[in-house]
Amino acid sequence: MTSPKPPWRHHYIPQFLLEKWAVDEGCLWQFTRSRHSVHAARKFPKAFGYEKHLYAIPGLPADRAQVLETGFFQHVDNAAAAVLAMLLGERPIAWQRPERSAWSRFVMSLWFRTPENLGLWKAAMAELLLRPDDDIRRRYDAMRDDGEAATFGEAMALVNPDWAEAVSMQLLSKFVDDPDRGGRLNAMIWETCEIRSGEHFLISDQPLIMTDTIGHEDAHIVLPISPTRLFVAAAHQRTIDNLKTHDAGTIVDEINEMVAGQARLFVGAVDQTARPLIDEYFGRLENRGIMARMVARYRQREVEAGR
Repeated sequence: MTSPKPPWRHHYIPQFLLEKWAVDEGCLWQFTRSRHSVHAARKFPKAFGYEKHLYAIPGLPADRAQVLETGFFQHVDNAAAAVLAMLLGERPIAWQRPERSAWSRFVMSLWFRTPENLGLWKAAMAELLLRPDDDIRRRYDAMRDDGEAATFGEAMALVNPDWAEAVSMQLLSKFVDDPDRGGRLNAMIWETCEIRSGEHFLISDQPLIMTDTIGHEDAHIVLPISPTRLFVAAAHQRTIDNLKTHDAGTIVDEINEMVAGQARLFVGAVDQTARPLIDEYFGRLENRGIMARMVARYRQREVEAGR
């Protein structure tokens, strides 16, 4: 029997989430931006929100190169899809540890898995893996024979020219599933808020709205999970209570400005009503997520070290 081919569509925004906006005969509107304008097209969720072989590990055989997609992200998404059905249900969720961990793991995956953030992750890991290290140099020199590569990095490049990227991809699942960040997220107050204003929330390739860290008392994370519902995680109940005091239309507009402003590849919508807002805000906001801050921090250290 022939083994099934590994999937080549690697969804950074999974279909189970995009499907909540696909209310027009199974389709939603995808907005993309060229240099001078925004374009709209009506599409099925399967047709976008992915990149070919996005999570493939370079240098591995074809049957193993997709292990991050098939062995990790597919499991993350399958478990999160079941939780999303509960979040959108009519009954309050009696959170159990497996469901809570499954959802926090999915939320944390959105910090890393989009093409822009994945590129930043690879850059951050390259800063670490390719940085000169005196201890590694001494250890390698002690075992190196005459005629072999002069440095550890050169030796690794002979085995796999993309070794630093391969290592970063193999480490990615450990950072997505980091127990420290996951514990802090699990300890936050979680709630879903239904907002009905006659307008709808947008979705994009960068849908998470969050504070710089999740470790202070005003920390919060907001994620649109349907055209009318938000998932909110907050360190303090007053943050959620304050959100609920705002006018529904104002909430939708402010969330949509952020979701569209953070977008790099697409904005999704149930219709074209929000086209003026998308035209104005698409891609206007700087990436201030975890990965962008990590790369900036590493590069600043390099500057301070005079490298």
